Amino acid sequence: MAYLPAGCMRLLLVVLAYGVHSALSSRLPVYDFRTSSLTPDPFAYNETHAIYVGRIVSVAYCTKQHVQNWTCPPCEYVSKLPDLIVINDAKENFQGILGYTGTHIVVAFRGSMDLRNWIDNLSFVKTHPWPSLPKVAIHLGFYWVYQSIHDQLLLALASLFALHPSAPLLVTGHSLGAAVAAIAVLDLHASHNITASEMLTFGEPRVGNAAFVMRLLQVVPHVHRVTHWRDIVPHIPLEWQGFVHEPQEIWYTEDSTAFKLCDPNNGEDPLCSKQVPTISSFADHVVYLNITMSHLIYGSDDEWLTGACGVGDFTCTLSQVRISSSWVFDGVCDCCDGSDEAPTTCVNRCATVAATSEARLRAVLQDAIKGLQAKESYVDHGAASSRVSSWKASLAEAVDHWEDAVEAAEDQLDALTHRFDSNPSLTPTDQDHRLYQQLHGHVEHAKSQLHVYTTLATASFGADDEFATLLGHCFDFEVNEKELKGGTSNTIARTYVMVYCPFVNVTQTEPGYHAWRLAQKQAQVGDKYTVQDDAKVPDIQRPILLGLWRTWLPQPKDDNVAILFPAPLYVQGVPHEAETRVTSDMRPPHQLYGQGEVCGGRDDPRRRSRRVTVEMHCASRNHIKFVEERAWCDYVLGFGTPAACTDAYIAHLENAFKSAAPHDEL
Repeated sequence: MAYLPAGCMRLLLVVLAYGVHSALSSRLPVYDFRTSSLTPDPFAYNETHAIYVGRIVSVAYCTKQHVQNWTCPPCEYVSKLPDLIVINDAKENFQGILGYTGTHIVVAFRGSMDLRNWIDNLSFVKTHPWPSLPKVAIHLGFYWVYQSIHDQLLLALASLFALHPSAPLLVTGHSLGAAVAAIAVLDLHASHNITASEMLTFGEPRVGNAAFVMRLLQVVPHVHRVTHWRDIVPHIPLEWQGFVHEPQEIWYTEDSTAFKLCDPNNGEDPLCSKQVPTISSFADHVVYLNITMSHLIYGSDDEWLTGACGVGDFTCTLSQVRISSSWVFDGVCDCCDGSDEAPTTCVNRCATVAATSEARLRAVLQDAIKGLQAKESYVDHGAASSRVSSWKASLAEAVDHWEDAVEAAEDQLDALTHRFDSNPSLTPTDQDHRLYQQLHGHVEHAKSQLHVYTTLATASFGADDEFATLLGHCFDFEVNEKELKGGTSNTIARTYVMVYCPFVNVTQTEPGYHAWRLAQKQAQVGDKYTVQDDAKVPDIQRPILLGLWRTWLPQPKDDNVAILFPAPLYVQGVPHEAETRVTSDMRPPHQLYGQGEVCGGRDDPRRRSRRVTVEMHCASRNHIKFVEERAWCDYVLGFGTPAACTDAYIAHLENAFKSAAPHDEL
């Protein structure tokens, strides 16, 4: 299983850099639906109505049996639809529900059961499905999904219209289901003379070209496209590939307490969700209006388990290991006995998993023992103290040097300004202005260097100076931007090299930038022609400073800490992994590297300096284990080192090894 679980678990880990109000303070007004009346128009966006429709969409994520019985968690928040009909494709991967609300016939489609895989494999091929609308083009993959339920949809609608002939039709959906909803609205009108009165979608991707949007708005009188903060899905497919959104977008704040009515004539309003980075949030996609829209799964006893995010835990039948219920029925056999998937889907592999887990735990223990031995040898021979003494002596010299440099630069600057202050009749020349700027720059540079070396001179290297072994060394780590950020808008993913110099700085370089640019251009033009490398000098990206050494971070006050096997060995506050609980005093040391280069433009409300938190993990050798961008321009670097090994950690591993039990997620 991946290091970061999908679905609701991601919601627990994604942390935005700024609060809602500060992030939008320089934009158009954010309207609070609780206190603001936007318009008396009865056909304007109505949040109470949207919440009701959203709860129906949430029910669509349940299994067919539980929808029909109305026994899944979302069913508790909305009355069962009279004349309920559930439609599925042949493999029951895609699903919709239909029924009568008392006023409308409603059609609700759920999204993809594997969001990340769907986005990673999303192609951008278009099709022209309606001969009567030759200019209209839509996404081929979305159209295929619609075709998979087309016949069932027509039969279900015929049945409902026979019962409620005068009822207006409302079509809704989330994610992939929102795209299918948009296609269904136009196809029902163009091919079957059935006209929807309203379309309301949540987290809708771009579905078609401008001609599609124009025709869609002609067909359905009322369209509201709800988006949530930094939801990644509304950003795909891309505009330059010929896809555009329909208006009107309703953009919600992060906590869904307020929303903005976007441009009613432009589905690509630059002051709504389009203003967020293209590398956005998966977590914001699975919750809309504080309603979970993801595959909600029942436990092994056939009873629903509720919990955080409306999903809860699932207990594997044989091993009794708890996993997130968002992992159930996702096509991956997380429980070794296969109880998290449909019968006959998975082979019982508990014995193999137990043996593998024990072997991997043994390897972690042996590596930690080697690390502790290396640390003790280094400390016992006095090498650590010797290195620290040498390091601090050189730092003291550097501090003295930059103190003198600051004083000298300030004296020169004072002399220049004093000459003009004491003689007002003198007028500074252009050369004087340039000299002033140069001296001022010298002062600021000297002060900056003095601050850096003063901070280094006061750094602690551990109780026994064990971290002094890292002084004077740098370590690099190559990472793909998909792994770093959780996704990419580029056709070809970029590759970065992160360089960590302990107690100095963390930087990001991109040696392969020139080759990536050529590959990206080639991918964009396809096979039409071959992109030539005409550059006489290769494009070179300068290193980006992610952070300067600041301090050791304090230990957490709580005890919500887990040790993960095999790596990273420590993760805080992440349940459902192969873990054992420990007290916070065993949490690995964390370093902070701050005041990196600024992210965001001058007018960007999210503008901030980059920073890196370095997690020190016990290992037999010094090396970078992982690098992640867990929030915008906020990085976490896992570093393995013997200096982080302790007797308490070894004892904990030994106890875990003795009482080893199957860990299904390993």
